[in-house]
Amino acid sequence: MYNVMVVEDEFLVRTGIKESLASSSLPLRLSDLMTDGLKAYEEIIKSPPDILITDLRLPGIDGMELIRRTREAGCNCKILVISCLEDFETQQKAMTFQISGYLFKATMTAQELNSAMKHIVQELEPLPEKDISRPEIKRVLEYINDHLDEPLHLQAMADIAGFSANYFSNLFTSECGISYVAYLSHVRLERARELLLGLNMPVQEVAIACGFKDESYFRRCFKAKYGLSPGKWRRKHTK
Repeated sequence: MYNVMVVEDEFLVRTGIKESLASSSLPLRLSDLMTDGLKAYEEIIKSPPDILITDLRLPGIDGMELIRRTREAGCNCKILVISCLEDFETQQKAMTFQISGYLFKATMTAQELNSAMKHIVQELEPLPEKDISRPEIKRVLEYINDHLDEPLHLQAMADIAGFSANYFSNLFTSECGISYVAYLSHVRLERARELLLGLNMPVQEVAIACGFKDESYFRRCFKAKYGLSPGKWRRKHTK
């Protein structure tokens, strides 16, 4: 079964998606039904879904920002956008984040949704894999440690290990006891703490060195994990 997260703040649309998934014969399980983009992202970091269905107009953070952060965090889940925005520019921007589909609310039917989900499930179906041994995961961990300033998308790590993205994601969780996305976030923030203590680097440079392109996003992540902003944490621990 593939876990599906739905992020939609309109009750009727949300209910319709839920009912369509429930009546589908596809191997899908609704794991989360959310209305707030920021809360959805926080949940993705803790437990990445296999498939994310999201609107673009959301409270908290909008759907485009949710998608951007999800990809930046290294989550390679399949993404289906359902939106009332039909302009070409918005669609093109969404496509840059490797989404699997873009449906319009005004004209979307249950059949169209089911067809889109069927296509995504086909993308997720695992290919035959060779036997696994721990060196593949060790190689990935070493690469992550040496390249924290890079995007480190899950697909790239799967390529290094020599597996499909879906297989690698499941394998990583099994071998390491934590999802790839959660592990990457943890390692980035731990490296940030080291840099804040050991070097007199500006917070912005620390963020970039640890793979965070957005300084304000880095500050929020750091505070959520350690209870203080990077600057306050540094002052507290370098007295």
